[in-house]
Amino acid sequence: MPNIAPFRWIHPSSSFIQKVPVYIENMSLEEAKVQRSNNDYSFLHLLTPEPDEEDGKDPKEAVFGKIAKNLAAFLASEVMVEEAEPALYIIEISRGGKSFKGIWALTASSELETKILKHERVQPERKEHIESYLLNSGIDGNPVLLTYPQSQILMEMMNEFSGVDPHLRFQAEDADHRLWRVSAATEVAAVVAAIAALPAVYIADGHHRAAAFQSLFKQDRGVDGRFRYFSSVYIPSSSVHLKSYHRLIKDLNGLSLQEVLQAIKRSFHINQITQSSDTRISGSFDFYCQGMFFNLIPKDHILNHKNPAADITVRLLHDSILAPLLKITNPTEDSRIRYVEQDAIAAVIGAVDRNEYEAAFLLNPPSIEQVMALADADEVMPPKSTYIEPKFPAGALVHLC
Repeated sequence: MPNIAPFRWIHPSSSFIQKVPVYIENMSLEEAKVQRSNNDYSFLHLLTPEPDEEDGKDPKEAVFGKIAKNLAAFLASEVMVEEAEPALYIIEISRGGKSFKGIWALTASSELETKILKHERVQPERKEHIESYLLNSGIDGNPVLLTYPQSQILMEMMNEFSGVDPHLRFQAEDADHRLWRVSAATEVAAVVAAIAALPAVYIADGHHRAAAFQSLFKQDRGVDGRFRYFSSVYIPSSSVHLKSYHRLIKDLNGLSLQEVLQAIKRSFHINQITQSSDTRISGSFDFYCQGMFFNLIPKDHILNHKNPAADITVRLLHDSILAPLLKITNPTEDSRIRYVEQDAIAAVIGAVDRNEYEAAFLLNPPSIEQVMALADADEVMPPKSTYIEPKFPAGALVHLC
């Protein structure tokens, strides 16, 4: 399976470790601007800087010119430092009673062709945006999350290497982050061999970053090519945490509630309930409209008995209701649908009650086993099927490519 390698990482120095890393998931440009202005050492200065007039008249040229200046300044003032020897890292993130531990390494981009399995369709514009950033800045500062079936050998290694004081430690987003350096040749070789022996590896999160590296690697296949490796963290599937995205629907495509329920009844058993709950029947999901909750249980004829993993609720919703009934055939682009994270159910219900949206679908996430089974079958899930944890702060470990 995957070929991994240690690297001479760039990371914040001990004096600045609390100031540099930043979580950028779902951060708007306006939020980034505010955070950047409040912290001269934030990694945001290497992502979305405010260019100087002398950085160039072309906006793109000016931005990347400023990124290069900021990186040089961070290194010169030892805000960030480059390691003298290649290393792997063990990372552990602890938040709210949950803990995620994994191995941070470079992974060969060539493995993305066949050996690393995917479950998400990539949006070309997002991929191209990441490609442009990587190509022009050379900064790979946010890892792809890879997962694998439980490996006792890797778990024992991670526990052994993390049994001492961490090399780096910081707090961010109400989480404790600890990183242990693994640089001894025998220890690195043991981890490399254990990863190579894994029966399967899957992208859990970071499909667009992975696709960008795959594309750049194809354009630059030389042995010494810049994009031969990408930053990645390996976490066992038993530790990956999945959340769902609920769907807010702007309108019912001109249909009345009764017409919608009548159409849904062809494919689902409908039970009116008093409130929605995450403990809903496995495989079912809830529909909320006009102050009423309905639990929808798929009928046998719409289930895929040859591949039960294909029966994840988000796919059943899309194939049986959103596309044929509400005519939302491209949920990535359609403005009639909005995605809200699982924990914000009160906000979802409130948006319908205020008539900002006509209805909502409330879903449980698929299991990680279902996601891996879909990838094994070379299938992909609909957009926004899952919100996957852990997320990683940008700028904790940086790979220059």
